[in-house]
Amino acid sequence: MNSDRTIDFYDARASAYFEAWKDNDLLLPLLRQLMSRLPGHPRVLDLGCGPGNESRRLVDLGADLVGVDLSEPSLAIAREHVPEATFMKMDALDLQLPTESFDAVLDSAVLFHFSNEEQIAILERLRGVLRSGGTLLSIYMIGDYCGTQERVFEGRK
Repeated sequence: MNSDRTIDFYDARASAYFEAWKDNDLLLPLLRQLMSRLPGHPRVLDLGCGPGNESRRLVDLGADLVGVDLSEPSLAIAREHVPEATFMKMDALDLQLPTESFDAVLDSAVLFHFSNEEQIAILERLRGVLRSGGTLLSIYMIGDYCGTQERVFEGRK
C-alpha cells in the first residue's frame, strides 16, 4: 500500500466522509449481529475507524471501543463525536495493542488497501489481539452480496 497517498486521500475527505456516513445506517444490521455474538459490554477494535461513524454506532450498541487510524483529521472528528471511546493514531501494519485484549475487531473497508502479503500480516496481528472466541467482522464494499459469511481459519470460526 502507498500509505502516504492513502493518508492524504482520507485526510482531505475526513469531514465529507463524516457527513456522508453519520446518518447512514447501512452497516447497522451487521453491527447488531456482531454485538449479539459478544459478551455484555464487549471491548471492540475499530480498525481504520476514520471519523468514527461506525465507532459511534458500536458505542451506542454497548461496546467499549478503541479506534485506530492514520488520518489525524479523521481521528479529531472521531474524538469529538465519540468522546467515550479511545482513538489512537496507528498503522494497521504495526498494531501496538495488548495481546488478547479485544472481543471483536471491525474492519470496515480497510484491508483492501493492502497487498495480499500485508493482509496476511495484519490478520495475524488481529488474531493476536482477539481474545479466545473473538470475532473479526471484515466488510468489503464491492459487489452485490449482502449478508454474513463465516470462515474457519486455523481451526477458529
